[in-house]
Amino acid sequence: MKEDYEERDGILGYRQITIKLRREHNLKINYKRFYRLMKIVGLKSVSRKKNYNSIKSTPEVIAENILNQDFKAQHTCEKWLTDVTEFKYGNEKKAYLSAILNFGDRSIVS
Repeated sequence: MKEDYEERDGILGYRQITIKLRREHNLKINYKRFYRLMKIVGLKSVSRKKNYNSIKSTPEVIAENILNQDFKAQHTCEKWLTDVTEFKYGNEKKAYLSAILNFGDRSIVS
């Protein structure tokens, strides 16, 4: 088990080592046993970092917080809320979706 682990530079976890040893040595051992043995020996697979596809940026314009978390409206058309969502499609084309919500009657205005 340790030789197979070091052969692949620590990439293999208990699942992959179980599959490999079952195929090569025709063993009938459960994966839980390999998990326990690897834990005792101190072998742990190397986790790769996941790719992050979006670009982090700071907004150019920050609007003033007028509502101050007070989302209750007494009358219709007293408070409106909007949010902009950007969609990418085709060859580097963008589309924007913006819905306007009326807090008075909880309906979409536009």
